[in-house]
Amino acid sequence: MEVISCVSDSRKVLDCIRQHKPDVVTLDLAMPEMHGSDLLPMIQSLSPDTRVIVLTGLSDPPLLAEVYEKAPHAIMQKMGNPDELLAAVRASRGRAPILCAECRKMFDSLDADLQAISPLSQREREIVRHLARGETTKELALSLGISEHTVRKHRENAMAKFGAKTTGQLVALAARRGYID
Repeated sequence: MEVISCVSDSRKVLDCIRQHKPDVVTLDLAMPEMHGSDLLPMIQSLSPDTRVIVLTGLSDPPLLAEVYEKAPHAIMQKMGNPDELLAAVRASRGRAPILCAECRKMFDSLDADLQAISPLSQREREIVRHLARGETTKELALSLGISEHTVRKHRENAMAKFGAKTTGQLVALAARRGYID
């Protein structure tokens, strides 16, 4: 591993991403100028292959859920276990998000109302599980023996049920709600 840069404000974060296209970014939510969670879509736009690990001191499950829905690759507590952070940095490039043990407990404590959504059909669940493994629409269509159009339609339906705007958000929400192992 090599540390490319350490920056302290949102403008510098975006400049660094633009310049270096790093494999992994550890992003603090408490930053000058702009909240770290607001940077997530910008980072994803500038460098779609960059994994973003959010570092947070948040202990409020609904606020943490808002961050989670912006689809970071991992959420770690600032004062958490350093081994968990190192494992997240080294983790495979799969799309299912990683949560530190403390964040997982917080999500488990959310009310059933927050977890309740329209259920996914069996085919939508299957599509989402394949997407979480990083399969493309074409690969999915071939492996399931259906058309790419059908794959896209099932993905769109699942996204609509979750209120997801991107495939990354869909996978993150599906993982949080137990649709992905």
